[in-house]
Amino acid sequence: LIESLFFWILKVELALTYPSLKQNVLGDLFLTKYTEDMILKSAKLLRSEKKLHKLRLAFESAHVASFQNILNNNEATTYLYHRQKMLFLASWISAIHESSSTQITKLENALGKMGTGVFTEYDLHIKTLLLCSQWQRILTRKKEDSEFGELKNLVNFYIQNSRIDNFQRHTSQYVHTLSLHTDHDDELVKAIQKLVEHLQDLHWNWTQYLYSKTIDIYTKYDEVLPFIKDLQQRQVFYNFVENNSQNIAFAYIWLDAFRYEMIHDLQSGLQAIFRDIELSIHPTMSELPSNTEVGMNLMGPMINDSDMLLPMLSKQSAKKNPNN
Repeated sequence: LIESLFFWILKVELALTYPSLKQNVLGDLFLTKYTEDMILKSAKLLRSEKKLHKLRLAFESAHVASFQNILNNNEATTYLYHRQKMLFLASWISAIHESSSTQITKLENALGKMGTGVFTEYDLHIKTLLLCSQWQRILTRKKEDSEFGELKNLVNFYIQNSRIDNFQRHTSQYVHTLSLHTDHDDELVKAIQKLVEHLQDLHWNWTQYLYSKTIDIYTKYDEVLPFIKDLQQRQVFYNFVENNSQNIAFAYIWLDAFRYEMIHDLQSGLQAIFRDIELSIHPTMSELPSNTEVGMNLMGPMINDSDMLLPMLSKQSAKKNPNN
């Protein structure tokens, strides 16, 4: 009798929480505001009582269809049962894997309607899937050949979509953390790992496509490398260093093998520290062959003076600011 009462309280709570279930559960039954409040308080207590864990599992199993309807209807909520959370995350993983944009958007909208703390124990799972959704959108976006007609177009395309490498890096980090802090046989984490492997394969194909377009552009010209002067690595010194050296003293720092997408993270971190300083990003293209010996030597005109490498400023620039 007590279990039946508990089940009834939990079922009525569902009906009061989710409008789509109210008619099916309560029919024409009228509850006063006081009674509704008492049922909601009692149900919350039942859901938090550890001794009633088996009862809650039995209730969840009996209402899987209702939980699925709640997710399909994108109903707002401040709590979800364990089975609901699993269904939600599994549906999201499946939608990303199948490139179902409509379903992904639907699940993201449903997530936005949920109260703070609903997915507390799955916080990192949610962060990972949010990144996977954004990563998948770029990977599956239709590309037009006209976007890659010239080298400048190709560079602009990557600049606009460079977040794709950021998503890959952070997602890999999150999945590694998940694997360290969950059971080896955790089915949900296994599913996320398989999803990320799938996206990695798509990412490789995406990169290979850009590579093939780059080769097409290079072979279209008689010259070995059809460069864009403003984007040449060897122009960085003249475009930014020498001009500025006439007015201010500053540091010129080289970071080897620092991916373009990572500079956005660095910019955000620096901007948080130096709030009154405007920070901007200017992409350049690597010299070929793309290795340290070639690239670093072209970052500034150098001379060997007593076994020391020194940047050569113009005499006019050096006179205006001897601190450089």
